[in-house]
Amino acid sequence: MTQQHLMYSVFVLGILATAKSATPDLGPVLQDAAGGQNLTVHVLWPNSRPRPGESEYAPFFKKTLEWVSAEKLPCVEPDAKVDLFYLTKPIFSVVGKTTGIWHGALGLRVENGSSYVFEYTSLDFEAALVYPDRNTTASVGELLHWPSAAIVDYLIDPSGTTFPETGAAWKETHSIGTTTGAVFNMFSRWAFDYASNHSRYLVWRVLENNTERTLLDSRQCFDFVFHGIRFLRSQEDTEITVESLPRTVANVYASIESLDFNESVGNFFANKKRVLAEWFELSRKMPIRTGPHSKEWYWPAWYSLTEYAGGTDQLLQDTDFPHTYHRYALAWPKQFKTTFTQIGLHRADMPIFSEFHLEGSTIQV
Repeated sequence: MTQQHLMYSVFVLGILATAKSATPDLGPVLQDAAGGQNLTVHVLWPNSRPRPGESEYAPFFKKTLEWVSAEKLPCVEPDAKVDLFYLTKPIFSVVGKTTGIWHGALGLRVENGSSYVFEYTSLDFEAALVYPDRNTTASVGELLHWPSAAIVDYLIDPSGTTFPETGAAWKETHSIGTTTGAVFNMFSRWAFDYASNHSRYLVWRVLENNTERTLLDSRQCFDFVFHGIRFLRSQEDTEITVESLPRTVANVYASIESLDFNESVGNFFANKKRVLAEWFELSRKMPIRTGPHSKEWYWPAWYSLTEYAGGTDQLLQDTDFPHTYHRYALAWPKQFKTTFTQIGLHRADMPIFSEFHLEGSTIQV
């Protein structure tokens, strides 16, 4: 680690420590509603599943919450016209401002009725993105604590005149098509199932060096939005008028192996300054490294590898104290076939439906 990298990580660590000691501001659902609105966050959650712990996720539980089971999903008249929108904004939080991450959601406006915003988000943005919350130890007997539970929620404006939000207003609103009330009702169920099967947040995807194929897919807000648009377009009476949209993407190049929590994992996370320095190197949100690149990275194995990589692409574990980890043997390519496969964390216009076209000229960074 160079002195420049170390100083930058110390600076970021100080910012995060200050945020932890004050009122937390770590993600879009944790901020107060703009204009003092008393918005209700409707959380899609099965009755049979235990809710997140109020002490572990205290800032989230300060919101006005309504837990919505499959039997209580929002439902509109089947023949209603529904306009579809893509909503996005920068995350005005400590982590968001430091990394330039944006948040995305889907807006559905019922003609002569209410407007709805559906979003996927983590309940603790720092643990989902950067570092475990506590129990950072090299002892094999003490598992690390990762409060990275993720939810799908929706907000409602009964007047239909706005797209409600928690925190800052949406910076960009894109009209993306129309559908019917019947499809809206099916989408509500689709979103509920998505929440059940994607209960852990994973901001980056891991790509294979040279081929740029996905070995491990991300599970972040924009993935929910893109999959949601694909679901909507697959239904009759839906018209989608866009083929690509701007989104945050985080690309890591590596090969991956699975392992149980052990001393190597504990030792890796024992030094927060070093981990933060490596994280910002991975994200490319820091000056270009002058010395050798990091060789490895560890992270909880929330999900299986993709089918291309021999996995099932499904949720592997849903616990704040994970037993299984992934070890990334990092690669650091300098040429890329598209803007959205460039290494690091950045915002790019990405295709929604087609497979990524990787032929053609390369991009050098």
